[in-house]
Amino acid sequence: MQGNITAGELLIMADEALPSWNVMNATVSSPKASSNNEDSEMSPIMHTFFEPDPKGWCCGMINYDHHDLVSAWEKAWQDKGWATKVLKKEDAMKHPEFEAFSKLFRDTSLSEYNQKCYWRWLAMASIFDDNDPTSNGGGGGFMSDYDTIPLDLNAEMGRELMAANDGKFTTYQGHVPSLIHASRVEWDRVLHLMVSAIPEGSHPSASDMRTLLKVIESVEDTDIVWRQHVLRSFPYIKTDEGKVIFDCQKVKNMKAVHLSHKASMTAHLEGFYPDIIMKRGIIGGRVQVALRVMKDYEEQCKQKEDGQVLPIATQR
Repeated sequence: MQGNITAGELLIMADEALPSWNVMNATVSSPKASSNNEDSEMSPIMHTFFEPDPKGWCCGMINYDHHDLVSAWEKAWQDKGWATKVLKKEDAMKHPEFEAFSKLFRDTSLSEYNQKCYWRWLAMASIFDDNDPTSNGGGGGFMSDYDTIPLDLNAEMGRELMAANDGKFTTYQGHVPSLIHASRVEWDRVLHLMVSAIPEGSHPSASDMRTLLKVIESVEDTDIVWRQHVLRSFPYIKTDEGKVIFDCQKVKNMKAVHLSHKASMTAHLEGFYPDIIMKRGIIGGRVQVALRVMKDYEEQCKQKEDGQVLPIATQR
């Protein structure tokens, strides 16, 4: 999750009425039926967090676009064999320290958006087993931003990573919490490290990303596994002829791609934002970009014989 989006980046139709909105339930959705999927009862769960803004829009997108992006996120992970679960505020409220943390956030004048970023940590630290057979009773599990979609991170690889991590807090984009796996106890431990890193006084921009970075920089032994396996930019390039194409070299050895606000603006400014119909601007266009990335990656970069990435779309 990224914030600090200016009004100028909220490029939506001024005369378009905001749609009615219903909060989705935090229930586990099984992967789509497919001959390539494992038994859905054994599918690992990928969590995300979404709580619609009562104003009807937040962070460069109206709630309707957030809903569509969550739906694209669900499709992406389920197509890779994962079950998905969308957490919300009521899941965060299960944490015994929710009220105490909420008071601290208010006392530091933390923005409503950044408070929600911490709610997802509280929600993950409140999951005990989630009926997930791969958790080994450790609770917690995998969480990703709903603008993070998988590349080669399928359910089988997910189970392998869980077994290798053994519940230890593992982040796959450094201090950017776009894709993380940890046991419930580890989620809670690192959450407390982050909250302790929030300075006293008014700090409305003390996001979870900034405090996680501060933990890296200031805590001597965090016992956190730091990885860089999530692509932080759009997986496209602009050729010498001015054509925007998918770049298989960019995604090589990457487990997922984070279609963040920053990545969206960079792709637009540098001319490699994919050619899509943008009805709601650069940030809202990520819904179509997510679907396009899924299609382009499977069609252009996956070698059917051995699953290796082919750099077939990088001719300039």
